[in-house]
Amino acid sequence: LLFNEFWRKRDPTPDTQENELKDEFFRRVDFANRNFSVLIANIDGWQTDRGKVYIKYGAPSDVQREYTDISGPVYETWHYRNLNRTFVFADRDGSGNYVLIRTE
Repeated sequence: LLFNEFWRKRDPTPDTQENELKDEFFRRVDFANRNFSVLIANIDGWQTDRGKVYIKYGAPSDVQREYTDISGPVYETWHYRNLNRTFVFADRDGSGNYVLIRTE
């Protein structure tokens, strides 16, 4: 089956029972679903911009949250020092759905 073949090719330690890369991927998907889902919009966490970044890169080195005035968006900035990358998300409508607005 293609699913098993996909993960078999990516197994960092093929001589063991565990596939650490596959396990980490599904751990990240689970984390994204538990932390980034948007319940009012019925969006699973893995489908959100923050979830996708988390699944691909893991936990950021640092997270900063910036609140504007009461009617403005909330910004969340994720820094990945080891990758020298920054992702900026905005919750423009107060729904909890942070959309990726900039990558540095």
